[in-house]
Amino acid sequence: MGKKSEAVELISRRLVKTPNDPRLWESAMALNSLYPGGWFALGFAAMEV
Repeated sequence: MGKKSEAVELISRRLVKTPNDPRLWESAMALNSLYPGGWFALGFAAMEV
């Protein structure tokens, strides 16, 4: 497994536990910025905090 896939799996596990943590969404978007649902989730999480 490559470092990127390990990072993706770690972020995915953390998002299941704490979906409204904007730091995790920022990390997820840094890995895959083309995922439009992620940008919405990042904005929503930031508004919640």
